[in-house]
Amino acid sequence: MSQIALADVTHIYGSGEESVTAIDGLSLTIGDDEFVSVIGPSGCGKSTLLYIVGGFIDSTEGTVSVDGELVDGPGTDRGVIFQEYALFPWKTVMENVTFGLRHARPETEDVEGRAREFIERVGLGGFEDNYPKELSGGMKQRVAIARTLAYDPEVLLLDEPFGALDAQTKEVLQEDLLELCRETNKTVLFITHDIEEAVYLSDRVVTMTAHPGRKKIEFEVDLDRSVSRDEVFATDEFVDVAKRARTAVREEMVLNR
Repeated sequence: MSQIALADVTHIYGSGEESVTAIDGLSLTIGDDEFVSVIGPSGCGKSTLLYIVGGFIDSTEGTVSVDGELVDGPGTDRGVIFQEYALFPWKTVMENVTFGLRHARPETEDVEGRAREFIERVGLGGFEDNYPKELSGGMKQRVAIARTLAYDPEVLLLDEPFGALDAQTKEVLQEDLLELCRETNKTVLFITHDIEEAVYLSDRVVTMTAHPGRKKIEFEVDLDRSVSRDEVFATDEFVDVAKRARTAVREEMVLNR
């Protein structure tokens, strides 16, 4: 069963001579519990695609459905994590996480208990009373992940969530995200510029064309992630998929420069 289904989706910004086609006739399905990354040149419509699935903007043409229901706006079945963290600076870690939970799942009996569970699961136990200004970038993103996972959406939509982090922090959070997704059986749409990140995290990597964005080619990824990160990166499968994905993206960059 397809948890996410996009059928001939087109999105045009503006109108008349000033219009820009960001996405053109894109169809994509993502199955239950599948982790799919979308990569492509800058400006190819990757983030627009995610915003359409999230219900923040409407497609100009085509349909988008999640679990068989047409998307007509944001919903608690979809949790979104952005690169910018989107935390309330005047709220503590606990208050940020419970805010999302109270609004998305108001029927939750022990709001603080559930929030504390996910704060601890992302490695921030003991920081419940800290404010965002007292946290590093990686810690802020952990708060954003905890806030989203606490209300248990069926689908996770991530828009370059690790793009602003240093390499070491990014690696740790990638591994944490993989573990959390396995534990919670989430369906994931992940937007990134980082090809190695896409291959390492994903069951499938989808590449897009540039200006406008269409689906170019996709790659199935079959990696044993029970071994260390270094061992995964050294496998023939990883090297081969990363090379082919990089070639596909570079072709679009060369054709459209």
